[in-house]
Amino acid sequence: MTELLSLPRRFTRPFPCRSPARRRKRYGALLAGLVALFHAAAQAAVRVDIDGVEGALRDNVALYIGEPATDNPLTVATFVRELPGEVRDALQALGYYHSDVDVTLSESKNGKDQLIRVAIAAGRPVRVSKMQVTLKGDALNDSAFTKALQDLPLKQGDVLNHGLYEKTKSRLFDLAQDRGYFDAAYEVSRVDVRRATRSAEVTLTFNAGTRYRIGQVRFDSDLFDANFLQRWVPFSEGDYYLANDIAEFTQRLQSSDYFSRVRVRTRRNEADGDRVPVDTELTAAADNSVAFGVGFATDTGPRTKLTWRRPHTNRHGHSLDISTGISDVRQEFSAQYKIPRQSRPHSNYFLIDYGALNEDTEDTRSQLRTLSFQRVRQTSRKWQESVFVRWEHEKFEASDENDTINLILPGISYARTLSQGGANPTRGSHIGVQFLGGSTRLFSDIDMFKSTLQLKWLRTLMPKHKVLASLAYGAISTDSFSRVPSSHRFYVGGDRSIRGFRYHSLSPEDEDGDLVGGRYMETGSLEYDYTIFGRWSVAAFVDAGRAFDHFDAAYHVGTGGGVRWQSPVGPIRLDIAFGVSEDDIPVRFHISVGPDL
Repeated sequence: MTELLSLPRRFTRPFPCRSPARRRKRYGALLAGLVALFHAAAQAAVRVDIDGVEGALRDNVALYIGEPATDNPLTVATFVRELPGEVRDALQALGYYHSDVDVTLSESKNGKDQLIRVAIAAGRPVRVSKMQVTLKGDALNDSAFTKALQDLPLKQGDVLNHGLYEKTKSRLFDLAQDRGYFDAAYEVSRVDVRRATRSAEVTLTFNAGTRYRIGQVRFDSDLFDANFLQRWVPFSEGDYYLANDIAEFTQRLQSSDYFSRVRVRTRRNEADGDRVPVDTELTAAADNSVAFGVGFATDTGPRTKLTWRRPHTNRHGHSLDISTGISDVRQEFSAQYKIPRQSRPHSNYFLIDYGALNEDTEDTRSQLRTLSFQRVRQTSRKWQESVFVRWEHEKFEASDENDTINLILPGISYARTLSQGGANPTRGSHIGVQFLGGSTRLFSDIDMFKSTLQLKWLRTLMPKHKVLASLAYGAISTDSFSRVPSSHRFYVGGDRSIRGFRYHSLSPEDEDGDLVGGRYMETGSLEYDYTIFGRWSVAAFVDAGRAFDHFDAAYHVGTGGGVRWQSPVGPIRLDIAFGVSEDDIPVRFHISVGPDL
């Protein structure tokens, strides 16, 4: 006996098709049940027990047959009468064509509740004895299809699972759409089931047709120079169409901050031969944007920040950002002028940056002015590279030391953050390293070389368990450390360093016990978070580190716990920490906001 079966693609879970007449009959019974339900005083006391099958088979049967809508005798009788056929259909969807089904209806001792018992003997399943998949068109020479054929969800020798059959068909069709085979279609898609031999033959003939290429990329915006807009395109005219390339193109434009709305569409109906034009509809961002924010952290106390941004100052995509922030310990101003480069302007650009910072912490005061020129680019391995030259003018006091220093500091930095899970990642890592130095032969007041390294690692081990670890290291090499500005010296302690201690309260001290900053810095942290419900979690942590001049200096250790709330901008953390390495153990409350990585 041969049966031809074809299932709707929309079903994610395998169950068989019903004829229109059966569907109308089923929906009519459901409607009658719903009407009866509104007139009933309580939910129907009818239970359905399924015996004889387990796992996926039992789940599919239960999902398919459901329960009677009410305990109305007519409704229950109709349900029981149709049940054997319904169960067999559900079993056949997973390849079991030789099942025995026995349905019994009984009443409980109180004479009110009803029990429907479904006893199933599934028998041996039908297996795929022959799996014939034939490709036609340009896909014959496409290695992506060669690989896909080797890893289809349904294979010869498998139990005939109609859900996997539909998934197999979708796998090839979706691959074709993603790779530009817009005329792809199945010429044959058939399943021949032979009950007598418990075997099935699957025949698929997939004609992918012509593979289309990218045609002209057209922009509807005259805000920018045409050559500048073309720099954002990650492909060339004539390249084969790839959905991933179109997605990358869209993402680049959306993340550029030049546009409030981006829409990229391929015009298949306007294809010229095998070339498909691409239309890009762009809505420019506002000419000016202003943001004002207030916040609080135990490191800085109350703080405010005002930012003004002009995302496009000319037709070549130059932009300007100006911001100022005020807190108890820091007052800062910065202005950045960004110039996109020729290649990949979203990640490759020149940056001119002016900054002013006044800081007063513990025994240190600093007035710093900077001007830097940077060339920023993204490498092929997603590293952000910054090559820069920075001028610094700093007037500082560190205990009894005070000086005014001018430095010319060429340097280079690399940073890479990889994460999954958006603003509140479930896993990820961050690596950052920077090297800079100045010389008296290159217009600096002192010879100095400084290097810093930062590592972070985050993993969600199970759905509710997260571990965050971090390490940081820094070093200064100089023969004139007493003249090194305080902004370059190392201090530790605070929300993002060693909790249990005040912000920048740990460093080498002079003879009077005043903090003077260290040549070296080492810190490490290990934190465990457990989600209790929704966006809320509790945490336990231990931090350790030191800012020091000599390698025999002792480590400071802080430990404690707190709560976390996952906000749209990252976790809001409230911690209580204890400086357990000290004889007189300090206790500190810490509040901070920001991403884990």
